[in-house]
Amino acid sequence: MAELDAVGRRIEQSAPHVVGLSVTLLDQGRAFTLAASDQQVALLDVLQYLAGGPCVRAARQQAEVSMNRAGMHQEGWHLLASGMAGTGVASTLSIPLTVPVAGGAAVTGGVNLYGGSRGAFDGRHEELTRTCLEWAGDAVAAVGLDDLRARTSSSGDELPDPRRHAVAMDQALAYLADVLAVSVDEARARLHSAAARGGVQPGPVAELVAGLLQRR
Repeated sequence: MAELDAVGRRIEQSAPHVVGLSVTLLDQGRAFTLAASDQQVALLDVLQYLAGGPCVRAARQQAEVSMNRAGMHQEGWHLLASGMAGTGVASTLSIPLTVPVAGGAAVTGGVNLYGGSRGAFDGRHEELTRTCLEWAGDAVAAVGLDDLRARTSSSGDELPDPRRHAVAMDQALAYLADVLAVSVDEARARLHSAAARGGVQPGPVAELVAGLLQRR
């Protein structure tokens, strides 16, 4: 986290309106959050794991994606766009990342920057890419993918008092089932898996998604 804070300060010098950043890795077709500057950013990553978004696209296609909320709605990423609106995030820049690892293989993923204004990263892509990849390459090379995979083995776990989020969970599952065109049971499985891969508990994810439902 100290390194993440340090690179965050460097990024702020180039893009003063940056409000958060995360690193996404792909493993066997699934996206995981390796590091996030705070829980709000991790939750926005989770929304992308649930219903798509620029960080997932950048990591999978290995192509830079820069977008504001209007563009996300046009792409059909309504869940993420709504979640960003509720947290004051107006734009994103997702930078693809490929890091060689032992045995000649490579880990792919991306660095995701969240901005507090529509043009937070305009004209700054080259400098930001250089700063992010410099740091993220070392961070990714040091990670154990087995540790990330282990997150999903406990994805059914909930907070110590799941009743605290019971109403929000019911609302969130109903909403996700409708948005994703799946059963409630499948929505539950996806929410828990996405939360685990984002490194957060299911309860806060349910609270965020239920809040989106109330603002519709």
